[in-house]
Amino acid sequence: MIVFVARQGGDILTGAGTGVLHRWAGGLSIKESPKIHTACIDALLVTPTHVFTGGRDSKISVLDGKTLSVAFQIDCNQFAGSVCNFPRAIALDNKSLFVGTFGSEIWKMSLEMVKKTVGKPEVKIQGHYAPMRTDNNEAWGLSIFRDKE
Repeated sequence: MIVFVARQGGDILTGAGTGVLHRWAGGLSIKESPKIHTACIDALLVTPTHVFTGGRDSKISVLDGKTLSVAFQIDCNQFAGSVCNFPRAIALDNKSLFVGTFGSEIWKMSLEMVKKTVGKPEVKIQGHYAPMRTDNNEAWGLSIFRDKE
């Protein structure tokens, strides 16, 4: 089962229900399929240098964009008070990482790519949540918009 799709240059990345990330050459044939998570991949973010994946194992993996090797992981169990911390959406803004969860929450934390660390997570928004895994009651997307000053 393919769960999530993102474009990386001429390649396509697909997250699978098994925690595998497939890289498709031109979208036609699989180049590589590293196992990134122990559960379904539900979030993908591609930057010029990295790929971020979010899985139902409550982890965000930060991958080298060229090799897809794991540079470091962020444990979403540190989201104190989260009703369901599985990452569903990931966004970056300067040095901040934003994570939308299955629990209809958006968390913000500082991100130091060179040091491979994140700051203390802070909940920005909490929404409605029912713990029925078959229903789609979580954040489905996330984007950052700055006010013009």
